[in-house]
Amino acid sequence: EFEDARLNAELLLGHALGLSRVELYTNFDRPLTPDEITRCRAFLKRRMAHEPLQYILGETEFFSLPFKVSPEILIPRPETELLVEHTIELCSAKYPDQEDIQILDVGTGSGCIAIAIAKKRPVAIPKGIDHIPLVVHVADQRHAIAIHPNVIEVLCEVVKGSGGGQVRI
Repeated sequence: EFEDARLNAELLLGHALGLSRVELYTNFDRPLTPDEITRCRAFLKRRMAHEPLQYILGETEFFSLPFKVSPEILIPRPETELLVEHTIELCSAKYPDQEDIQILDVGTGSGCIAIAIAKKRPVAIPKGIDHIPLVVHVADQRHAIAIHPNVIEVLCEVVKGSGGGQVRI
């Protein structure tokens, strides 16, 4: 019923046991504890209810980088990687000598677009903005400091009344 069912099962089992896929195979004969069995069953039940695998794992990969996700944050689609590639190509073609290209990722979610652009084009200065404080917390992860020397700023939009708003950093 699921595409890549074996991969799903391996990832869920590995997540429940705290093991990589390789470690699952090298420890295939290790008996599971009752707690591990309970965790595995809970994860499988969620997956059988068609909850996205990425939400169960709490993480997804984008541009070969891990990103935290939750039900409040959209899972990045493979097509979004094409958007990032096109943006990088456009910036390189249009601004070949400019070293401080500022890019704003509106509705940043996990921060994957801004962070992927920063990784591929370190001279860019990406900023992510979102209106949900939880999203800002999730997007402000280890990638920002590790990938970009200028540090990616993740902004949270705070709307006051109906006549405008302010941005809080």
